[in-house]
Amino acid sequence: MDAEKIHDAKAFGHVPIELDPYEKCLGFCFAQISDIVFRRWPNGHGSGIKVTFDLTQNPKWISMIWNQFNLAKKQNPRFASLDFIDDKGPYGNGIQAADLEHFHK
Repeated sequence: MDAEKIHDAKAFGHVPIELDPYEKCLGFCFAQISDIVFRRWPNGHGSGIKVTFDLTQNPKWISMIWNQFNLAKKQNPRFASLDFIDDKGPYGNGIQAADLEHFHK
């Protein structure tokens, strides 16, 4: 999703002002998590889905994440919890999802 194009289209009135590309991407992310978990454990085996995001103080970003998490939880009650943890803190292990691709090469 090209966020810059969406922001430009919003500025010219071509896209509804309430559309936020980052929130849409969050929705896609939660949908993919749900789909992968369902395919891997279709009968509900295993624990709930615990989602962790890097710690932030941005209230808009926090709100978007919670909105999409709650929507995902309505679709799939296996979404159990949402946390925000400092990735460089004692529980963050210094890793973000974007860093994981290097472990699979």
